[in-house]
Amino acid sequence: MRKKTYDEVSVVKALNKKRDVKVYYYDKRIEVTIGTTECGNGTWGKIDYLVHYHCYVQLWVKQKANVANVEKVAPNKATKRQKKESTSDAPRALGKKMKNFKVRTNA
Repeated sequence: MRKKTYDEVSVVKALNKKRDVKVYYYDKRIEVTIGTTECGNGTWGKIDYLVHYHCYVQLWVKQKANVANVEKVAPNKATKRQKKESTSDAPRALGKKMKNFKVRTNA
């Protein structure tokens, strides 16, 4: 196989797309979640490139629970459900039936 040529910007962009890898360009720091299964050989090669050629520091971190993010999402979904339930479909359905309503006479 041919040796890959990397550049710092494209490697940082590629690693930032990974969920369990965070790259802080200004601190030259890479945080990898402990026990990640998302990182394959290519990802580890990119991390190794940044560490050995651009003086980045690799840190292992525990998985953080996004409690603040969960709290923001849950009330928003609840309010959407409440709005949907409060506007019942009965008036709309009745309006559609009334448009199609025909009076039949037995003559």
